[in-house]
Amino acid sequence: MRLSFSLLFSFFCFAIYSQSSISIKTNFSNSKATGNEEILSLAHKIPAGENDFEFIGVSAYCEFENIEEELWFRLLGMNEKWGEWQEFKPNDHGITKGRSAFEAPFINEKFKEIQFKASKKHAFDFNFRLYFPPQNSQEPVLKTGALCSCAQPAFCDRNCWCPNNDCPKDPSPSPTQSTHIIVHHSAGANTSNDFSAVVAYYWDLHVNTNGWDDIGYNWLIDPNGVIYEGRGDGVGGAHFSCMNGGTTGICLIGNFQNQAPKNAAIAQLKNLIAWEACDKNISPNQSSYHASSMLNLENISGHKDGNNASVGCPKGTACPGTELYLRLDSIRMSVDSFACIQGVSLNPTIISETRLEIYPNPSSRDVSLKFQLKKSSACKFEIINPMGQLLKTWNITNPNPSNLIRINVEGWDKGLYKIKLSSGNEEFLESLMIY
Repeated sequence: MRLSFSLLFSFFCFAIYSQSSISIKTNFSNSKATGNEEILSLAHKIPAGENDFEFIGVSAYCEFENIEEELWFRLLGMNEKWGEWQEFKPNDHGITKGRSAFEAPFINEKFKEIQFKASKKHAFDFNFRLYFPPQNSQEPVLKTGALCSCAQPAFCDRNCWCPNNDCPKDPSPSPTQSTHIIVHHSAGANTSNDFSAVVAYYWDLHVNTNGWDDIGYNWLIDPNGVIYEGRGDGVGGAHFSCMNGGTTGICLIGNFQNQAPKNAAIAQLKNLIAWEACDKNISPNQSSYHASSMLNLENISGHKDGNNASVGCPKGTACPGTELYLRLDSIRMSVDSFACIQGVSLNPTIISETRLEIYPNPSSRDVSLKFQLKKSSACKFEIINPMGQLLKTWNITNPNPSNLIRINVEGWDKGLYKIKLSSGNEEFLESLMIY
């Protein structure tokens, strides 16, 4: 199904056309009440034509925050009979200021008309979106990953899952230095003939419905074990509510609240975590302080582990679903036993007897630099900004064996900074993320 067709709308509805989606704006305050505190939109006609599709993604949003609303849609089938009402669910994977977002089950059948329903009468405008993924029936073309001691598994990049090149990256991504890996499920369909198309839909859902800059996750994994590049490595995502700093988000495609993930997906999740842990110096079976949530979290955590945060983020998510969450302990232990992990020191790197620790990291205000020198000799600190420019330098002529320096980074541009400690012939370089 492509967008060569037109829709018939009432005076309070209109459609915005793009290459792969339709946006239907509906003001329920002008709609017909059912008498059960429910109100209906008019039915929107889909003319007959070429309407073969893998699925149609359905979502909605309203330009108001935290609204308590129930939404449904139903389809008029080719047999001229209306199907059952299908419910939208509120988005709980992230937050967008000034917007409430909803997602509904995929449409997997041909239909003539679609109709929407809301739980109560109000003056809100809702934008209902129908997304038609690109026709991409070929097998994903996988790219070879980078090598740490643990090799990065091959993955399907953006050109692979978005062959029409209409799923652009965030033009100004925020880098992050990950200390924690957050595991998710998409809470959507568990089966598909084209998971590349499913990934393209999640991009549209996150960008055009949720209002984010890019697909929320760094990586996605389908039930067959194919890994898909989302935002990519080292980029701040939109998957852990407002606590995304210092995290890598990995999403298993499917709903695992009551259904267990497939072995192929779990195996690739372990492989991807192993590479991330090796590359980011993360101990898979340990916990540590996560600055953005202000929680002590397992280094490999589930999305729901952020429900206890005191920061102002939406809580109450069940992600990554009970059946996946219950497997996280065994995943941590399994990855921790990988031979490639055993051969890697996952403790802070030490150059001779000189060491430097930075905390909290990431940070937006006060940062502590704790350093220890091989011997009490003069040393120098340099801070390099994300543009590679020298921002600040200072010398310490008579350091103690152990020293603590505090700096205030409030007002600094967000991004990845480098802090260089020089003492004698030794140099130590550490990263600091400002968010």
